[in-house]
Amino acid sequence: MLSVLLFIEIYLISPLLYFLFFILNKLKVPFVYKRWQFEQKNFSGESFRFKNKENWQAQIAFEISSEGELELIKPLLDYYLVKKLNVEIIYCSQSVEKKIQELASKYSNLKTLRLPLMSFLPTPWCHFLNIFGSKGSFFNQGQNLSQWVTSQQLVLCRYDFFPEILWLGLHREKFYLFSATLKGKDFSFNFGLGLGKKWFYKQIYSLFTKIYCTNLFEKKRFQEIFGISDLKLDQAELRTMQIRNRIIHKKENVFFQSIYYQELNTWWGKFPKSKRILLGSFWQSDASIFKSDAFEKSLLNGEVLVVVIAHQLGHEERRISKYIRQNLKLKIPCYHLQYENNEKTEEVSKKINLLIDTMNKTPGILFLSFKGILCELYSDFGHAYVGGGMNLKGVHSLLEPYLSESQVYCGPRVHRSSELDYINSLDPSHIHLLTRLEDFYQMYLKYESTQLDSEIREGIFKQEMLHWDKLLSQLEGEKINDAR
Repeated sequence: MLSVLLFIEIYLISPLLYFLFFILNKLKVPFVYKRWQFEQKNFSGESFRFKNKENWQAQIAFEISSEGELELIKPLLDYYLVKKLNVEIIYCSQSVEKKIQELASKYSNLKTLRLPLMSFLPTPWCHFLNIFGSKGSFFNQGQNLSQWVTSQQLVLCRYDFFPEILWLGLHREKFYLFSATLKGKDFSFNFGLGLGKKWFYKQIYSLFTKIYCTNLFEKKRFQEIFGISDLKLDQAELRTMQIRNRIIHKKENVFFQSIYYQELNTWWGKFPKSKRILLGSFWQSDASIFKSDAFEKSLLNGEVLVVVIAHQLGHEERRISKYIRQNLKLKIPCYHLQYENNEKTEEVSKKINLLIDTMNKTPGILFLSFKGILCELYSDFGHAYVGGGMNLKGVHSLLEPYLSESQVYCGPRVHRSSELDYINSLDPSHIHLLTRLEDFYQMYLKYESTQLDSEIREGIFKQEMLHWDKLLSQLEGEKINDAR
């Protein structure tokens, strides 16, 4: 039934939508114009070069939404790239454009494609219209995935269930879903809507050759809710592998080679690890964590070191510090350190030492504005609060600080976090949920000196290595073993 609906959407509805979006693009309706221009980049540069490349055949293709999904499939993507196997990657969000193009410039065996949503046209329509079209006209701006993607293996990460992707997957030899989770999905009756939703998702999941769930709990939910056979389900938490690799290769990150980190690490190394607190992916809605007399006193007395990395660097940090002073009426000083290009080593050292001297005399909160360091930085801190748990979007990555052997704290909105379920299924003793952020410091004191069991983390890594080997053998069998 779903294949029929997809056929109607692809061959009848999408041409009408193409015409509509083309007109709206010409009228420069902002969100349409921006997306259309993004998709049209496929007709130039690296993407176009590969489109016209003879004898190109990819071993595997990935579809991702944004940076989060790129991180999830990165270990597998890197594996294929390093082994010099041809790879295709389709990406939806403009936010991941820079990282994808950096990878493309590094690996000649990577072909990239921006997902055509507005400019999508099925193959017959593309061929027919191109007969009449001149460059840049209505007739030849349509794109079809089957004209670009050569791999017979397609890996979809998480949830981009666009008709265009599902139709492509339906016509591949193997169609995989990675990081599958039903977290946050409600299939209760609700006047029949739940049943319709359940039927719809069941049809979607039936399209996949194999579904890799984030944990055993999710695997059981797929079995119970949709009746999917055990043979079609498996477990693979690739994020664990990616985090482990980032921690192990921490010193390869530019920041951790810089004078910034050298000076800061020397300074905060004077604090016992149990006295170091990192507040990561921090939002303004998390700021009431400081609304505690005991916490404020401890900060002002320099008894604990508190470092904040905001979810949005730059402007958001200033908003948070202003909110702490003006709205929460707290007297805690807020300091900001931002990475700047082309600074001389002597100037950086002088700037940081001045900051450290000031903070030693007048302790407060340090806001660090450095992109791409949070995952690695957690390992320097004994305690980590993960932001986002007080707003509608939900908590950010809990796995990063957990695998870095920090005590982990977060707000109550964990409805979308499959990582929490994964951790709780293995070792729930170091994840602490707060219903009131004002209670953070009291909970911190309770677990301040608790020693973490490194063997549990190592056990997790070993377990995921077994899943990793199994995954590779399932994806490519003897081909992968030969490559290894």
